[in-house]
Amino acid sequence: MWKSCRQEFGDNARVDFQILGSFVSALRHPVPVEQRLVAYMVTNPAEKHHVLASILRSFGYQVCERFMKHSKGMLKPMSTDWDVGITIDAIDKIDTYDTFVLASGDGDFVQLLEYLRAKGKRTIVLSFKKTTARLLYSTADELHVLEESIVFRPNGKGSEKNGTSS
Repeated sequence: MWKSCRQEFGDNARVDFQILGSFVSALRHPVPVEQRLVAYMVTNPAEKHHVLASILRSFGYQVCERFMKHSKGMLKPMSTDWDVGITIDAIDKIDTYDTFVLASGDGDFVQLLEYLRAKGKRTIVLSFKKTTARLLYSTADELHVLEESIVFRPNGKGSEKNGTSS
């Protein structure tokens, strides 16, 4: 989400996770239902990303962290995505939810969404227009494009209201 938000709205753009969580709540049902928000993070152990994790927890997210690892001589860190971890969690917990909401435009999740739909689960994708794999448009039951109103800018220009378009 971090990289996609920056690609869509500029280097100073960040996702307002409080608004995102509220939007997810509103998607499910007209009446409140039990939900679980999970944030998957890749962090550099040398930096202080624990602040973001604390903020996410205060918004009601369960935070799963993976620390970057560098192989000798490599500039790019290894283990920097959660695709397999998210997939395993979604399948492992399949009996605990009726709707799976994925906040990612990554086409690697097409097979997961197909699997979940075949198992009778409703699938919803939230993503940014420029970074959404076209296959997700036809794979998910619903796709909501995240708009600038879901963006927080640390320089003071904040987010507005709703956050998405259908």
